[in-house]
Amino acid sequence: MLFRSAESVPEFQRAVAAFPSYYEAYLKLGVANYRLNSLPEAEQSLKKAIEVSSNKYLAPLYLLADLYNGQRRYREAEPLARQAAELNNSSWHGQFELARALVGLKRGVEAEASALKSRELKPDNAPVYLVLANAHMLEQNYSAVVQDFDSYLKLEPKGPLSDSIRQRRERLQDELQHAPEQKATEPH
Repeated sequence: MLFRSAESVPEFQRAVAAFPSYYEAYLKLGVANYRLNSLPEAEQSLKKAIEVSSNKYLAPLYLLADLYNGQRRYREAEPLARQAAELNNSSWHGQFELARALVGLKRGVEAEASALKSRELKPDNAPVYLVLANAHMLEQNYSAVVQDFDSYLKLEPKGPLSDSIRQRRERLQDELQHAPEQKATEPH
């Protein structure tokens, strides 16, 4: 896939040079650069796709929000993700990226609401359960975190993060089981 992305960059550069209002080409150039880990170039192309489409093209909005979230630039990701969610409320992408940004901004209640909307729209998207777990952690709702981990593991039993999530789930479950005992033995 990277080989195709590397080959496609010059083609998309020629397309945007020949047709400067072709916002889909800017999007594809941004995606190709993203896959090549050329993040400044990806950011520039995605911004241009948003500009040329007059903020009406969903994909570059949530993809740029994803790029910013991945760089922990949550304050920049939030308005883009919010705009994507408002532009198409039946797309899970905008809600998902909005939830990620809100978790990064430590706004758990809002993040949970967006993650739940994203989950409703695409319940088989395993990463949404990790975002929900992070939102629930911010809310200190640890039993919900365990449930979120269970849902993630049901969808990704052998995924790259599954062993780590399974270990975190077991530690959290142990802590939850011992919490009532500790409180019961503490002096009043």
